[in-house]
Amino acid sequence: MKDLCLIINTVTKNKDVWPMFFGQIEKHVPSDLFSQKYIFVDECTDEFPSDYQVRFFDKDKMYREQFWSCVKGVPESYCVYISEDYILYDDVNATLIEQYIEALQTNRDLSFV
Repeated sequence: MKDLCLIINTVTKNKDVWPMFFGQIEKHVPSDLFSQKYIFVDECTDEFPSDYQVRFFDKDKMYREQFWSCVKGVPESYCVYISEDYILYDDVNATLIEQYIEALQTNRDLSFV
């Protein structure tokens, strides 16, 4: 789907769940759903899956500032936001996400679903 990205916000201290978390995304998310996938993370030398863009934030900043420093450069109009503790146990319903985007596009009073 064009103009839709996945944003994952995480911190290195939670890296023990990353293999399972990313494995479940690989298993349950259609490969063509997102035009881009991002990881927002503090300092980290671990390797992430190659189909993600990694953006680093300053761990000494407040969450709002951390998030803003990463998201302000994201060009997609729509995003699905998750943290590493949102583990997928079933397939993502891409049709439903497309319906949400359509609702956002047609009703400008909505800013998120």
